[in-house]
Amino acid sequence: MNVRIFCKMLLLTFFLSLSIFLSSGVAESFPFRTLSVGEQIPDVTLVNAADNSKLSFRSLQGSPAILVFWGGDVAAKKKRSITALTELQQLLPFLAEKNIAVKVINAQGDSDATITEIVQASGLTIPVYLDADQQAYGSLGIFIMPSVLLLDKNGITIAGMGYSKDMTATLKGEIEILLGEKTRAQLEAELHPVMKDKSKAEKQGNRHLGMGRVLARKGQLESAQREFQAAITTNPKLAEAHVELGCLNFQLGRVDQALKSLDAGLVLDPDSLRGEICLAQVTAAQGDVDLAIDDLKAMLFRNSRNAELHYVLGTLYEEKKDHSMATKEFRKSYELLLKSTLHHE
Repeated sequence: MNVRIFCKMLLLTFFLSLSIFLSSGVAESFPFRTLSVGEQIPDVTLVNAADNSKLSFRSLQGSPAILVFWGGDVAAKKKRSITALTELQQLLPFLAEKNIAVKVINAQGDSDATITEIVQASGLTIPVYLDADQQAYGSLGIFIMPSVLLLDKNGITIAGMGYSKDMTATLKGEIEILLGEKTRAQLEAELHPVMKDKSKAEKQGNRHLGMGRVLARKGQLESAQREFQAAITTNPKLAEAHVELGCLNFQLGRVDQALKSLDAGLVLDPDSLRGEICLAQVTAAQGDVDLAIDDLKAMLFRNSRNAELHYVLGTLYEEKKDHSMATKEFRKSYELLLKSTLHHE
């Protein structure tokens, strides 16, 4: 039997019983391979797309700065870049108030037409710089786009992040930490609030959630759906129930309902890895397979030992008929599941 098919069959069997538990983690990552927090940014010369004037990273010293790198060489990146630059435009008043310099950089050598299309769609009102000969792209080791780099007034790297649903909140928090307006502990408390003692409604919601997961593992999907819905009715703020309902709706082919539930769950818990994985599957089902693959690859940076993540990535590579990469991801997923099973025996 073909190795890829064999691995996939084994994985399907494992996931019937284990996939529910293979969640949690942070979806976003530090998107620069050759630069680390605390390091001086290498000097790179940028070109203003409007008037061909030049700007170097070294000249940014004197005040904190954020650099936003983006590209639109494929439809998936174009869509994501429009979203990121739209959010950046909305954040500009905050950045001006904090005296943060902002440089937006097209790092993939896109055509003038593509750059104009993305800038107009996002409503961006500040200049776009070009990464001449992709110097920044190579010297920073950029592997996720769009991505954001935060520098202090001396050009030292403070933080970096790829695009995620809570990118704006995270970036604002990192800036407030840099300026001494907030501590790391305060930011973590805001982004990841600690749950207080559970109320009766919360406990009842969790019971419905647990029962739904049991029924889902047994293949009783309609009954599981009712339990997840009951959990949400009892406790509307139970992010896991929204996520599980979304994943289940996707499994049942109800893509629109899946998207609605997943969006609700990810608003409540932006760090839900399971939610992000299911959302990527929905994205692929809507026709953006490349965007879904990019999202899953970004998640792998901090969640490389998550079997479900490798498995779903394998299915998308298979959909694109990239059988070599599909086999690689299926095999990795199987190995991780096998280790997990042996560990729990």
